[in-house]
Parts: sequence; structure tokens; C-alpha cells
Amino acid sequence: MRFRVKKAGLSAVLVASAAVVLLTAVPVQAQTGGGSPCDSETVVPAGQDDLRADCEALWDFYNQLNDPGVLDDAGDGQWGLSNALSSWQGVTISPPDRVVALDLRGGGLSGPIPPELGRLVGLTHLDLSGNRLSGSIPAELGRLSSLTNLRLYDNDLSGSIPAELGQLAALTRMQLFGNGFSGRIPSQLSRLGNLEYLHLGGNSLSGLIPSKLGQLSKLDYLDLSGNRLSGSIPAELG
Repeated sequence: MRFRVKKAGLSAVLVASAAVVLLTAVPVQAQTGGGSPCDSETVVPAGQDDLRADCEALWDFYNQLNDPGVLDDAGDGQWGLSNALSSWQGVTISPPDRVVALDLRGGGLSGPIPPELGRLVGLTHLDLSGNRLSGSIPAELGRLSSLTNLRLYDNDLSGSIPAELGQLAALTRMQLFGNGFSGRIPSQLSRLGNLEYLHLGGNSLSGLIPSKLGQLSKLDYLDLSGNRLSGSIPAELG
């Protein structure tokens, strides 16, 4: 922008240029006003410290997504200052005021699964299937001692399956198929005494089928197809 001035032309041009710099340097504020929405009593009522900690873990997940706008466009389920945590899309809260489920399947999400989700200690159901999530499964998910359902299938996840998932003693269903996992099947999965359903198909897993999987006495569905496994089928699976 330039002004046509006869007498004080140079000064006017400099002032106008400075105005342009100042205007273009003004940042666009995020929906939270630069802070966490979890500090707002609209989102988390006063005195619910455990729920606020869960909210912070979810907000860390939001901030590491490549496209958090998917959750910004959720209408009444929008994540952020305008809605209570209990109404955020995919979030279920149950007494005593903890997040017990996160279900964002088929939501068009991309980016990593952050280790902060391991802080959701009351979580029983985690379903992030049918998205475009990438990177590895954080070992911190092994801290979710109440988790019964883990569904991460049909994403772009890679790396090895963490041995720490063998710590999920309450788990009944694990669905990791349709990703790019490689390496061996962790023998630690044999510790999942309540596991009924295990689907690891459609990956790039290699090596032997762990004979210790025969210890999964409650297992009634096992799918290891579409991998690069070698060797024989362990007799222990009988």
C-alpha cells in the first residue's frame, strides 16, 4: 500500500508500510484463546481434578493431530471451550467422573497416537479405527489397566506391536489389522488372560507364531492372515 503525497511523501510511505506490518503480524487466536479449554468450568466443573487431568490428555491428543479441524466442525460435539467435556465428540464419561471411552472411528483423523492417551486410566474402550493415523503404538497404552477393547484397525500405523500391550489384563478384544506393523508378534500377549478376540491380519508381521498364545484359554477368534509369518503352527494352539 502506497499513498501519493507531494510534500511529505517519504514519511507517509513509511507510516503506511509500518501499518501494513502491524496489521499482518496480528496472530489469529485459536478457539481456546491460547490456553487449554480444560481450565474452563464450562468444560470441566470445578473440583473435578481427575476429570480435568483426563481432559488435558485428550487436549494433547487434539493438538498433535494433523487436522484437528475435523473435531472443530463437530457441531454440538465440538472439542474446545464452547462445550462441556461430556459432549465432546466420541468422549464418554462415567462415575466417578472419568473418561471411560474414546470412540473416533472413521473420523478422518491423521497424525500420531500420542503417549498422553496412556494417562486416561479409567478408559475401557479405545476405538480409533478407520482413520489415517500414522506412526507407532505408544508403549504408554500399556498403562490402561481398565481397557477391555482396543480397536486401531484400518489406519497407517507402523513399527512393532509394543510388548507393553501384554499388561492390559482386562482386555477382551484387540483389533490391529489393516496397518503396516512389522517385526514379531510379542509373546507377552499370552498374558492377556481375558482376551477373546485377536485380529492382527493384514500387516507385515514376521517370524514364528509364539507358542505361548496357547495360554489364551478364553480366545475364540484368532486371525493372523496376510502377514509374513514363518515356521509351523504351534501345537499349543490346540
